[in-house]
Amino acid sequence: QGLNYGELSRGYELPVAPASAEAVTGEKIIELASTITSKTAVSQPLKDRADALNRAIEAFLSGPRPEFSSRLEPLQEVIAKATPAWLATADGDQRTALSALLAKAHKALHAMYKPDETAEGIAIAKARQKDPAADKNSQSIVIHPLLAPKPAPKVKVAQAKPATESAPKTKSTADKKDSE
Repeated sequence: QGLNYGELSRGYELPVAPASAEAVTGEKIIELASTITSKTAVSQPLKDRADALNRAIEAFLSGPRPEFSSRLEPLQEVIAKATPAWLATADGDQRTALSALLAKAHKALHAMYKPDETAEGIAIAKARQKDPAADKNSQSIVIHPLLAPKPAPKVKVAQAKPATESAPKTKSTADKKDSE
């Protein structure tokens, strides 16, 4: 769904605002998200509130990681608050600003939730090398042999007698004639 928001906000450029020196916290993101659906914040147009929240999300994601909280919770809160406002808004500029905001939040969450495909591939390759039988069984089509393979026939190898004894001397034919 996040890609759809990106398509709807294509060509939308976030207006440049002066940089704030204060660090953006998760609580600040949640507070700004609640102004999106707030009926009391009518003094500031919805487009401006969405743009301010969009800039705050950029600062929040590029800033240091929160020590005792999560980056996920504020972004999920932004989506929970901004989606109903997006559905209820018919105005083109306001809807485009909300689309850009939702696209940024979805993209950030996708980057956090996306599995590390390289590490997964390395782990699978190592596991397959370690256990060839499991590797064979993990294939999409596995054909098991119906009969066990026949063992190789046992071959008896004759032991050669040691050649340390000298062979007995036999009488040659010349010796036999002499003895006669």
